[in-house]
Amino acid sequence: RVFVLQQCNAIFEKVMRGENHHAMVTLACGGVSQKKAIISNTLKLEGSMDWSKMGMPLFRTCETFVLAGCNVCTNALGSQRPKSNQDDFLSLACTSIYNLVSVANSNARFVEECSEFGSNIEMTYIEGLGTIDNVADLMPCMLFYVHLHQLLLKLVNAEFFKEAEIMANAISQLCSCYPKELGKAAFSLACAVCKDAKAKHAGFTKSALKLALSFASPDEGIEFCIDVTNEIFNYVEGIQENSQIKVKYGIIDERTINIISQTILQHCCELADEIAWNVSKRVGCDVEAAEKLRKIMDNLATFCELSLPMEKVTDLLMRGLGKVYKVLGNLAKCMTAQKQKQLDLSFIELCDQCAKDLTPQVYEFLLTLGEEKVLKKESRTSKYLFLLSICFLSSTDLSFPFPTSS
Repeated sequence: RVFVLQQCNAIFEKVMRGENHHAMVTLACGGVSQKKAIISNTLKLEGSMDWSKMGMPLFRTCETFVLAGCNVCTNALGSQRPKSNQDDFLSLACTSIYNLVSVANSNARFVEECSEFGSNIEMTYIEGLGTIDNVADLMPCMLFYVHLHQLLLKLVNAEFFKEAEIMANAISQLCSCYPKELGKAAFSLACAVCKDAKAKHAGFTKSALKLALSFASPDEGIEFCIDVTNEIFNYVEGIQENSQIKVKYGIIDERTINIISQTILQHCCELADEIAWNVSKRVGCDVEAAEKLRKIMDNLATFCELSLPMEKVTDLLMRGLGKVYKVLGNLAKCMTAQKQKQLDLSFIELCDQCAKDLTPQVYEFLLTLGEEKVLKKESRTSKYLFLLSICFLSSTDLSFPFPTSS
């Protein structure tokens, strides 16, 4: 079984490399409007293979392998957990499924073939898709997703987190091609596994968080970040007080706090960039932009209060703070440029919040950095500190309630 899976993975890696070449051949033959026979004959002359004939049997076989392995592990005692060679076998099966999904994104026929089988589906309801009464009523991409959804939950329940990471990446690949149909379900699934998984695996934790943030709406994404950040705060506070605090998200652990914080702060930076672009194009210079920025400020203020002694987290936090102050200054310029129009109350409240809640936390955080001597010459934190000071100055030039001390 291991040998067959290794060979299948090698074949599909070659197929994935050939997909770009296939697109170029199609274009050279006159594009999609050209007769399919001409394109097919050209590819056959070049030695191209029709992988679809082995695609669905391989998927069904790997799905059976994974389900069987998870059931054995879930039903067995701790001493009877499969050995490492069995773990490697499951990893190969999950990799085969990931490769199949990657190739299927460019081949609608493979996805459509999923509607022809549904014998392994055990679920009756999926949040974001609804009740599954009759698989024939589901779109092919939805039915394909249901199989992957079930596999991920089984892997997480059996604590095969390395394999669950591969499956989460496969789901992300599929949903990226069908965001309207599957995005809501993917976000709900990712939130559920982040809560239920008792994971200490950094790779799975990062994949689950990215799956949630990739398919969340802007409001859902930042609310999710705030919720996870608050739980990290409670967890760290419990450690400092030598008390056990039960957190909502099972992925939070001493070994995963670093990667969780980096992922959340990176998302905050991306949201700040999006707001900055809207402000620069005079799109969203209103209550909506102020409200989005307020939520980002709340999250960054919590991280300042946490003051995690991790260099990459510190770099991302300083970068995010610089972006927020810069966007706030640009938003102020955008609003004051509108003559004969009073400043919106929400923006004034945003500036007050920045001066009263965020900026004091930033100063305290910077003092903590100085005491712990985190600012090394080779660290990028010093560069972000310099950029942050410039953003402070650009904000104070607008006569808003920002502190002017150094």
